[in-house]
Amino acid sequence: VRMGTDTGAGNPGVWGGLVAGDAASFAESAIQLCTDESAWVGARCNSRRLLRELYAKEPNLDGIRAAVQRAAEDLTVRRARDYSGAVLWQQTARSTEYFSRWIELKEAGSTKSASINAKQEKLRNEALPEVVIEPLSEQR
Repeated sequence: VRMGTDTGAGNPGVWGGLVAGDAASFAESAIQLCTDESAWVGARCNSRRLLRELYAKEPNLDGIRAAVQRAAEDLTVRRARDYSGAVLWQQTARSTEYFSRWIELKEAGSTKSASINAKQEKLRNEALPEVVIEPLSEQR
């Protein structure tokens, strides 16, 4: 079922389904396709025929090849015009750079942090003087 007007659908019956202009007629058309086997078979046959006619490999392949060839020939110009793509690539490159810097610092810091951890452990294991905390006397 397709939303739209009958005039916007082109030739009635050629499209592989039914056309509905509002939600109520959309629901009615969907119910009709699900309950009326002949309507379902007709829509299915039309849709398969349209797929074969409109998207057949042979008639469309030359156009696709030509479009790909043109895009490959004008790649530098296309990329120069693609501002949002350039911004995304730049941001990706920068994030990769900062991530690699973080890894380098982390690896460099792991050797330093190992020696710091050893010193901290040594200090923990040394005997600490015993501290006795006595309650305050209640003198006022």
